[in-house]
Amino acid sequence: MGENEPMSTATYDPQLIDEIRRRYEVGPRYIEAYLDYWRETRGCVEPTLAEIMSRPDPEPLWFDYAMSTNQRARNFLQTVQPQLAKTGGRYLDVGCGFGGCLVAFAEAGFEVCGIELAPERVKLSRANCADAGLGDCVHALSILESDLPRRLGTFDAITCLDVIEHVLDVPQTLRNMADLLSPGGVLLLEIPNKDSAAFVASDGHFNLFGITQLSREDSIEYHKAFFDFEYDVGYYHPLRYYVEFLTDLGLEVTADASPLHPPRAAEGVRGLLGDLSKAQREFNETRARKLPPWLRRKINTGMMRYRVALIIAGTRRRVGVLTDEQFSMRFRTDFWTLICKKPNHA
Repeated sequence: MGENEPMSTATYDPQLIDEIRRRYEVGPRYIEAYLDYWRETRGCVEPTLAEIMSRPDPEPLWFDYAMSTNQRARNFLQTVQPQLAKTGGRYLDVGCGFGGCLVAFAEAGFEVCGIELAPERVKLSRANCADAGLGDCVHALSILESDLPRRLGTFDAITCLDVIEHVLDVPQTLRNMADLLSPGGVLLLEIPNKDSAAFVASDGHFNLFGITQLSREDSIEYHKAFFDFEYDVGYYHPLRYYVEFLTDLGLEVTADASPLHPPRAAEGVRGLLGDLSKAQREFNETRARKLPPWLRRKINTGMMRYRVALIIAGTRRRVGVLTDEQFSMRFRTDFWTLICKKPNHA
C-alpha cells in the first residue's frame, strides 16, 4: 500500500469478513478498506452480507460491483487472452478502480501498472494489490497527462474497462492510450451502450430510467434529485465513433458484444417496447414525482425519440436493410468490447 495509507483501524465482525472473502475471492485488507469507505458514505456497516445487499437500490449494485472486482477481471482475462500479442509483458490498466485487473493480469504473469485519478479508488486498488502481494504498482495519475509514455514507458497490453464514459475528453484519452501502446500491443476497451434497451430502462450506474437519453447537463439535474454526490459520467458516444477514431489513430480495430454481458433485453421490437413501457410505468408511479415538470418532459421526449428509432430499426431489419447483428449491437448489447491492435511497424 502507499506510504501514507494506514491500514483500517475499524473493527469488523470476522464472520462478515470471512463471508465476503469466500463469496467474492478478495482479501481482508481490501474488504476492510471498502467497509471503511462504506461506513464513511453510508453511516454504518450492516452486520451481515444479507443486510448489506438488502439496502435500497442501487447500493447493493455498487457493493457487488466493488467486491466482485477480482472475479470479473479473471473472467475478462480468460475471454480476451487469445487476443493478446503474448502472455506476460508490460500491462497497464487505465482507471484501475478497485484493482481487480491488476490482480488478474499479475496472476497471468504480466508486469502490471495501474493509473487512477480518484483518491478513494487509489486507496482501494492499493489495498487489493497488497492482498495479492503486488508491489507499489498503482499511480495517482490521469490518463489525460501529456507525458505518460516518458513517465511510465509503453505497454504490451492496456485495458480501459467501464471507464471511457467517465472522462470528459474522450479524444485525448484515446490518443494517449494509443501512444502508450508498444508496437504489436493490444488495447482492450469495454464501453457501455447508452442505447441498450436494458440500460434505457435502468442505467448501469444509478438504476435511473431514461437517463442515458438525456444530455449531460440534464442528467446532472436528474441525478441530483436522488443522490447527494457528484455525477461522474461524462459523455456517451455511438460505437461507430470509437471504431473510426481509433482506426484513424492507426490501430486495427475489432468490435463485438462483450462476452461477459450477454443481452438481457427482449429480442424483438414488440418485446423491447413492452419492457420499456413497464419500466416507464414504474418510473411514473415512483420516482417521477421527485423531478421538476421540465425534466419529466425531457425524459418523455427522449423516450419518444428512442421508441421511434427502435421501430424504424425494426422495420429496416425486417426488410433486410439491417442485419440481426447490427440491430442487436445497437439495441440489445449492454457493453461493447473493442480489441485494438497496434501494427508491429508502428
